[in-house]
Amino acid sequence: TQNRDGSWDFRGYSVGITALCLLALKQAETPNDHPSVRKAVRYVVNNTDSKVYSEGLAAVALEQVDPERYKTRIKRAYSFLAISQNKNGAWSYGNTPRNGDNSNTQFAVLGLAAAERCGIKLAPQLKKRARDHWLKTQSGNGSWGYSVGSQTPYMSMSCAGLASLYLLGEKFERKRKACGTYEYHKPMMKGLKWVASRLKGDPAQALGSYQRLYALYALERVAIFWGVKEIGGVDWYRWGAAWLVGQNSNKWRVADKAFVLLFLAKGSAPIAIAKWHWEGDWNNQHQDVHNWCEYSGRELGVKVDWLPAKLDRLNSPAAKASMIFVNGRNRFVATKEEIEFLRSFLDEGGTVVAEITCNSSVFTRNFQRVLRKELYPDLKPKFVPVTRHHPVTYIKHKLKAKDLSALEYRAGCKRLNVLVLMKNISCALNGDSDVQADLPRARKVATNILAWALQNRMTGAKLDTISLKEPPKHIPLTADQVKRVKAQKSKQFRQAFGRLKHSGNWYAAPRFFATVNKILGMHEHFPRFDGEVYVGARSNDLFHSAVLFITGYGNPALTDASVINLRTYLQNGGFIFAVNACTSREFNSGFRKLVKKMLPHDKLEKIPLEDPIYKQPFNLNKRRAAGTKAYVKIYQKKWAPLYGVRRGGRWVLVYSNIDLCSDISDGLHEAVAGYKRKSGALLTVNILYAALLP
Repeated sequence: TQNRDGSWDFRGYSVGITALCLLALKQAETPNDHPSVRKAVRYVVNNTDSKVYSEGLAAVALEQVDPERYKTRIKRAYSFLAISQNKNGAWSYGNTPRNGDNSNTQFAVLGLAAAERCGIKLAPQLKKRARDHWLKTQSGNGSWGYSVGSQTPYMSMSCAGLASLYLLGEKFERKRKACGTYEYHKPMMKGLKWVASRLKGDPAQALGSYQRLYALYALERVAIFWGVKEIGGVDWYRWGAAWLVGQNSNKWRVADKAFVLLFLAKGSAPIAIAKWHWEGDWNNQHQDVHNWCEYSGRELGVKVDWLPAKLDRLNSPAAKASMIFVNGRNRFVATKEEIEFLRSFLDEGGTVVAEITCNSSVFTRNFQRVLRKELYPDLKPKFVPVTRHHPVTYIKHKLKAKDLSALEYRAGCKRLNVLVLMKNISCALNGDSDVQADLPRARKVATNILAWALQNRMTGAKLDTISLKEPPKHIPLTADQVKRVKAQKSKQFRQAFGRLKHSGNWYAAPRFFATVNKILGMHEHFPRFDGEVYVGARSNDLFHSAVLFITGYGNPALTDASVINLRTYLQNGGFIFAVNACTSREFNSGFRKLVKKMLPHDKLEKIPLEDPIYKQPFNLNKRRAAGTKAYVKIYQKKWAPLYGVRRGGRWVLVYSNIDLCSDISDGLHEAVAGYKRKSGALLTVNILYAALLP
């Protein structure tokens, strides 16, 4: 519907409607070089219709396009608005003195705020008179009417009053000296309660009989300015979007369509951070995560949002997020359901960040204890200081480890995407006056953390329902259930993948099998496994495992009876696939001793690059190996040696002293020599292919 000169049609308001449509297109992420945007900008810059609505919108729209380039035009808009204000603090349609009305006044305030954000210094009396106007014209029930002195309440004007007071510097809440306690702006609280009471009913009735889409845009503005996801217990975005879907859009004028697009686009940012509503003092800083998403999203060039959520079920709204953020000052506790959610969330690439707050170490101390004890107890994890090798120190801003001052959750060399910040950032992000000197550091840390989290897991759409997968359960297989049966093709079998239990952190790389088996399932002639079984060396299940996987980063010491059982397993057609998780000296030394004890008449020999194990099904001699920084220093892009024991013309044992499983499972520290995920997977498939040849 755009005209050839870049404008849109609305009688008497050609600049105003064009600025409104331009603003809607920008909120819907239309790029600046789009023809419609370029033409609209040119029209707004070169024209004026001398209306308050138009000049206010011109400043707001051009700020979204390029505030520096169009600062001269924004200054002209500001000058018009400054001379058009009436003595009572309100604005009317033009620059002629009248009593004014709240509709024109809200757009004038929007324009003034945009000008101020662009670095234009506002005359102090402008803001003061406007602020006094809104406070004086509020009705006793908290609402606002259309005209000065009107007592007829409007949803649109009530939201306009609340949004305008915010833009004029009034704060809805102020933090008291006691941590986590607030006092509230009484007129704004009264106004919000009135709006909340209207949202309980039918949207058509709540929004009023006139200009409902205009009212919906005003409601969205209040919610986003204040960073609230619910008003009076109502999810305002879902409430408004659900109503819009049922409307007849054929009746909408161009202004209506712009208001709809503004509401839907501005409020639809995907969820980057979920603030964990745990059973404790979870919300000491009310605006921390809201400001985090706003600032860091702008710096990273992405539009993102947040939500508060309980983690009491796998389809919690938090499942949409890339990151879970949690803090507090009291003793941290977590339910069984919350731990299950965290485990599934981390399994799917999510990031969890906890933080000390209010100078209390009680929360972080108990948070670490709970996660060590309950999240992955078999991994024997611990929290260790983050070093300069962690991506979070350099992914966007280059930070020193002391700038971050954080601990990471580690099991050997595996990074489990959990950070504990021992130096607070949320108070500065929240806007607390006593820590504003720390704001530059806090913002850099926040941006790096968000960039890292977004890299690890995609954000979910605001209105989607996403459910995490249940953590994989142990599969107890019996001799009758696990049979080595030939499948349709000679190289394809159905069987169990055994993981040997031992005393050297045998459960390292817990997701290794699930990921590898998924890869194997993508090709019909690759070997298949029914499931992974955790077997003791003296268990009968050992002899029903087509492949026995041995990994860890401690000494895999076994009793003499267990060693004899392993020897018997190999003598009866078994295959051992061993990987040194974390490329650990302790595991390497212990495993080599185990092999000597188990196979005293054999020895580990280097497998030559000409061996079929490097050639099928993937020819690794024609591919470069990808490894961590530590790996590249030693091997560049070559494949590290594999070692094995050969019996009867086939390898019965293959050992990689270089970690190939950790990055497939959980991620590998750059300071540890190991394969990156893709190279580790290719090598694993070749080894398993060789293991299961008839």
